[in-house]
Amino acid sequence: MRMIDFLEKNYEPFNNAVAAIMSENTDAEYIGGGAESRVWRVSIDGSSYAVKIAREVSLRGRPRDKERAVRESAQTAARALGIRGLEQIRAVSVENAVAVYDFAPGTSLDRMCAGDMLSISNEQLDALTETIRRATDVGIEFDGWNISGANAFYDREAGFTLIDYRAATRKISERTNTKFALRSLGAAGIYCAERMGFTESGENYEK
Repeated sequence: MRMIDFLEKNYEPFNNAVAAIMSENTDAEYIGGGAESRVWRVSIDGSSYAVKIAREVSLRGRPRDKERAVRESAQTAARALGIRGLEQIRAVSVENAVAVYDFAPGTSLDRMCAGDMLSISNEQLDALTETIRRATDVGIEFDGWNISGANAFYDREAGFTLIDYRAATRKISERTNTKFALRSLGAAGIYCAERMGFTESGENYEK
């Protein structure tokens, strides 16, 4: 079975919640929107999920092929399945241009306070490095176009979660991928880079 077919079979439990969102008759929390989708938080059976509905028109006013966009994002997310620290996809509906992910715990890095930064442990930094290493191995990259402080979350217990990653368009090294990720995360990324022992530019990062 193709992964996209498997994810579509998982969509049924989310159908009513998404239908309510689309009819604007919902208690779901609107989280916000990016260049490609708008996001709501829904709770089902005690678990929280991020429902991402693809935009029909880009922020630049250009029409988008929503179905293709959902297929491509699902294919990329499938590479991340089982990688701790990367947003995990649960279901898709290509027809409705919807993708459902586990809701990332914690606070986005662009809203982190100093107290949260000081609570980051060495083990959590090691786990972040391992997340980026495994992402690189499966062809996922991070850069200033698709990751920022708003697309990375930190929870004092769960550690870091990176969302809205994309498939690499070229061969990329772990060193470069780490540099891109940390440089894109703002003040929190710079702080983590210093804790990890290399500069914001990543010039003295040694694998």
